[in-house]
Amino acid sequence: MYAAAALAYNSFSYCYNGSDYDYISGESSGVGLAGQAGARYYFTDHLAVNVEVGGGTFASGGKIGLSYKF
Repeated sequence: MYAAAALAYNSFSYCYNGSDYDYISGESSGVGLAGQAGARYYFTDHLAVNVEVGGGTFASGGKIGLSYKF
């Protein structure tokens, strides 16, 4: 099991040139805090399943996957 915290800065820009109107803008989310926690369980010496949850950023959410240790 593990947990982590991060200080994050997200910057993005948006440009849309449509047939009806033109909109050009740029924005920033500023500085914020993000965190995550997860766990990995090994079924064998080399194969594991991992689960992670996080929050505080535009990519917040959960992940699930397989890990293979060489």
